[in-house]
Amino acid sequence: VQGVGAGFPVARDRALREGAFFSESDVSGYTAVAVLGSSVADTLFGKGQSPISKYVLAGNIPFLVIGVMESK
Repeated sequence: VQGVGAGFPVARDRALREGAFFSESDVSGYTAVAVLGSSVADTLFGKGQSPISKYVLAGNIPFLVIGVMESK
C-alpha cells in the first residue's frame, strides 16, 4: 500500500488502464477509495476481470476500487 496525492498520474507520467484516479476532494474528505496497479488487480481479481466498484481490505478498512493503473 502506498499513499499518493491526486497529482500522481501527471507527476509520474502514468496512465489509467480503466476507471478513474482519486480527486483532491477524495483526499481532503478522507474517502476510502483505491487505485490498484495492474499486477495487483490481476492477482486479486483475475486477469481480464474488472475490479472497479469492488472492495479491497487494507488492514481492517474496506476501500472501494475506482481505478487500475497501466503497467509500467
